[in-house]
Amino acid sequence: KSHVDLRCFLLTKLIEQRTIRLYLIDVMNLAGMNVGNQTHGNLFDIVRLLCQIDPTFPTSSVIDHPILLNCVQVIETNVNSINSKGDDNIKSTVISALHLLTNILLQNEPLPMQTNSQLSNATFLTCMFQLIENNYNDDELVMTTIKFLLSYNLRFDYPNTNPVILTLIRINEQISCRQLIERLILLFNRNIDPIEQKTTNSVIKFFADLFDDQKNASDIILLDSDRRLMIEIISRELTDRSCTDKITTAYLSLLELIFRKKTITHETCTRFDELQQSFQSYLSTEHCLNENHFIINEIIQQHNCFSLV
Repeated sequence: KSHVDLRCFLLTKLIEQRTIRLYLIDVMNLAGMNVGNQTHGNLFDIVRLLCQIDPTFPTSSVIDHPILLNCVQVIETNVNSINSKGDDNIKSTVISALHLLTNILLQNEPLPMQTNSQLSNATFLTCMFQLIENNYNDDELVMTTIKFLLSYNLRFDYPNTNPVILTLIRINEQISCRQLIERLILLFNRNIDPIEQKTTNSVIKFFADLFDDQKNASDIILLDSDRRLMIEIISRELTDRSCTDKITTAYLSLLELIFRKKTITHETCTRFDELQQSFQSYLSTEHCLNENHFIINEIIQQHNCFSLV
């Protein structure tokens, strides 16, 4: 490991040299030329590796470079071929493009207007949903696409201005998106966040955006069985987690959003007794986070059946 760290350090110092950076930008410029899918994929992989070696490389050399637009163009151009023919070479190129886009999105730096416009375009996002639904047996392609969508979704604070959620609603009659939802619920059940962000669980945020959307996205996209399963998962997590854990707040917030959409009674609520017991335990704990206290009291106020009196 020490040898690897040393080599990465030396490579970083090499990449930082202005002359070397100019050569690397010349290499990146090839992505805008008709060099073939395999070469495009190799270029995207090289740039992603450079971003991993040198943390300053994405912001200094990649974000403002047309290579991000080239990624979008390569994906859009090849989606139909993947969906109809399943060409492995084309899939590999698209996966490389998605990896690079995801890497840049997770830098959480502002993107150029044209790049933002292309990423938020409904046609492009529809391509993403089609990739998932039409290639559900290809785990690598599906999970890479989901990671891209989750990383892009993290950039939006409000569902009503979130192109991912808005596009999902718009295409619902043409594309069911069941594969996407089932994969996300599986990740949710296993407590896996493929983005591995320290501050925000991307899977929880995606579901929270669905339930918090004013266009009733959750009613359009999710089944009643999806909601019941999510409540069961949250109940289990609340039972197992500390009330001082920040992720507990995210679970409680999502639960409150789910309950806000429905009339809740003892008879209709999945895991009612377990949830009530968790609420009581949290409220009686001295060191419980104030946010958790507040959310639980909000739930009880909205749904008297959870009253602890």
